Amino acid sequence: MPSIRLATPADAALAATVARRTFFDAYSGSDSSPDLQVHMDRHFGERQQAAELTDPATTTLLLEDDAGDTIGYALLGDDPVPACVTGPAPLQIRRFYVDQAWKGTGVAQQLMAAVDAEARRRGRRTLWLLAWFRNFRAHAFYRKCGFVEVGTAPYLFGNTEEQDVAMARPTAP
Repeated sequence: MPSIRLATPADAALAATVARRTFFDAYSGSDSSPDLQVHMDRHFGERQQAAELTDPATTTLLLEDDAGDTIGYALLGDDPVPACVTGPAPLQIRRFYVDQAWKGTGVAQQLMAAVDAEARRRGRRTLWLLAWFRNFRAHAFYRKCGFVEVGTAPYLFGNTEEQDVAMARPTAP
């Protein structure tokens, strides 16, 4: 059974590798624009991951298989909340990715349960996220986890501003 642990600053290189891999896997088949590479370079380098891992307002949860290989992760943070997210004490799921080979095995639900536990530990009562408007598989997963669409919000992907789907729900008990 996979396990989940909090990432530490020593995990910056590992976090960069898993972030690039899972993001590329999720979007390369749907978006081959130069914005994909720009976005990955801007957000998924070791320096960027080190900064996130030392930010006290950010939490990274690493999902590891039985061999200790990282197969997914979730990044939580205190970003500005769009007006369409109205629940109390919100916390954003900035990133939530699982390796392709592990999709459909139940590990994503395990990671989401850890997200809920971390949100409750931080005193948060609402989880929210932005999902790419064309990532219908992600939308279905989030709906299965109780999220509902509450509006849209701008998101800079590479050099293109898009309107992502904003989804929210109360933290699970």
